[in-house]
Formats: sequence, structure tokens, C-alpha cells
Amino acid sequence: KAKNAQEAHEAIRPTDFIKEPDKVARYLEDDAAKLYKLIWQRTLASQGQSADIERTTIDIDVAGKDGERYGVRATGSVIRFDGFLKIYEEGIDDAVGEDGA
Repeated sequence: KAKNAQEAHEAIRPTDFIKEPDKVARYLEDDAAKLYKLIWQRTLASQGQSADIERTTIDIDVAGKDGERYGVRATGSVIRFDGFLKIYEEGIDDAVGEDGA
């Protein structure tokens, strides 16, 4: 074994999916309730179907007045089927601006 190797450990996961975060939150402190919700959502989402996302990319190439070629790329995504994203979408709870929106 390597000196810095970490031993594998059991994952933290809910033991009962019926205990939804909103129902157990009143028994927990705020931080514990948020952590439980995160673990519950990610565990449940890991068992869900894959999302079907259609991605489209458009490349536009133009010649400037100076004779140089310039390119622009536009990309977009459309969710065709939510799958596990309906339960949990990575980073969605981090997308809060300065105004709280």
C-alpha cells in the first residue's frame, strides 16, 4: 500500500426514502436539514433514468474588412426528458446572484 492511500469508506446515504427532507427538517438543525436534503436528493437521483438533452452548435465564419477570418460559435441545449434532473440538478442551488435571485 502507498503511504498516502486512503481506505475506501461506505457512502453516506438515506436508509429510508419515505423520510423526505421536508418531513424530517423540523427534527434537525438548519445545516443538518440542508445536508440531509442534499444526500437524499443525490441518492434518489442516482437511481433515476438518464436525462435526454439535445445539444445544438452553430459555427459562423465571416471575413472582416481587413481580410481576416473571424468566427463565432453559439451553443444551446434543450432538455427533451428530465430523467434524474427532475430530482437533482448539480449546481442549481449554487446559482444565486448578489441580489439573492
